[in-house]
Amino acid sequence: MGPKRKRTRRARKPLRTVQELKKEAFSHELKLSTLNTKRYQSFWREMLTRIKMPDIYKKIDIIWQTLEHVFDLKDYRYNEIINDQLNTYIYDGNFLHSYSISLLLDSLQDAEDQRRRANGAHIEIFNRSLEAHEARLADIDNFFHQKIKTALADKVFTFENINYHRNQKETILRKINLFVNQRGENIANIARSTAFSRIDAFVEDRDNEKRTTITLLQRKLENLWNNLRNVYSDYRKNTEMRRKDYEIIKNKDHIDQQIITKQYLRIANLLDEIVKYRNKIKFHGKESGNELEEILRESNFFHNIYRETNERFILGHKKDKHRTMTMCKEYNHSVKHMKALMIKAERILAYMQMCRKYETQDEKILPIMNNHPMQLSLTDDNDIIPIQMITKDFEQTINFWRRLGFAQLITAELQTQKDKLLMQANDLRKLVKDYLADQTNST
Repeated sequence: MGPKRKRTRRARKPLRTVQELKKEAFSHELKLSTLNTKRYQSFWREMLTRIKMPDIYKKIDIIWQTLEHVFDLKDYRYNEIINDQLNTYIYDGNFLHSYSISLLLDSLQDAEDQRRRANGAHIEIFNRSLEAHEARLADIDNFFHQKIKTALADKVFTFENINYHRNQKETILRKINLFVNQRGENIANIARSTAFSRIDAFVEDRDNEKRTTITLLQRKLENLWNNLRNVYSDYRKNTEMRRKDYEIIKNKDHIDQQIITKQYLRIANLLDEIVKYRNKIKFHGKESGNELEEILRESNFFHNIYRETNERFILGHKKDKHRTMTMCKEYNHSVKHMKALMIKAERILAYMQMCRKYETQDEKILPIMNNHPMQLSLTDDNDIIPIQMITKDFEQTINFWRRLGFAQLITAELQTQKDKLLMQANDLRKLVKDYLADQTNST
């Protein structure tokens, strides 16, 4: 049997020290975070107080001096008249002068009140954002503390389970030992009492049984000891892995704290940029509204033009289609007629050749070039007339196909213009939808 290991409870001391160190580290980080928040609050308040409004007092003095200079440059006659009137109405002039100064002072006071209100609104926004971040940090700290507590409770529970199972296994081994010893003693007593005569015969059997039982028990003990070693090695590995996880979490927490500080600075910069972008958004909203009105006007104009051109194109297409149909029909009739004439002419030529074979010198059925010059000229004129008709028909067909190709080109150009206008209309619709969505989101 292997040596028994004493039970010690020294594993809880380092856990307590680690927990205390964690608490100290978290308290230190919380103090640093509070100091940072206070410092940022004071810094932003100083920046707001450093903002300078335009010096209205100097502008009022300059305006007053220019007015006095203008009044001094008047003519002497007008000055005498004004002096006479001023002597009579001194009280009224003083009253107007004091009234204008009081109006200027009231406007200056209103501007200062507006500046103070704006500064107060900005300070309230910053305070709210800081309070929200502090609440978020507090929630994160509470969540982390709860997680650590649950992890510690799980570890303690696992350690207690391991100790409990180890104690149970030790008690089982002791019981097995006692049972084996009692069994051996009982067997020995029975053997001694019943058969002293057969001692030599049964001694070897008993020794063999003892050896087998001892070997079996030793194997069981070795197996149990190996199981205990495996449990202990698993425990050590788990503790090392958990320590590594703790160090990783600690480093990650330190990095998160640095990121939080950077985010505080970034939030501060972004608040300034947000104010600037809001002003820009208002300005661009006005400009985009004007641009939208112009775009809507242009879109309505283009829609009207497109509708008119489409109607004209449809009417022209119908007319051209009707004309082409009629021309095709006429062309087919003319082709059929020409084919019939060609067949008749071929037959006439065949008959003429047959007749020339049977004609004599006295009787001429057909005219000859030398004897009948006038008839030849007539025949030439008659031959020229169908050639001119053929050329005219050929030119008309060429002109027809030219017109048809030109009409097809015009239709293709109109189709491309139609596609472009549709694309522009879709783009304008998308822009209007995006603008309306932005306006609804901003409101």
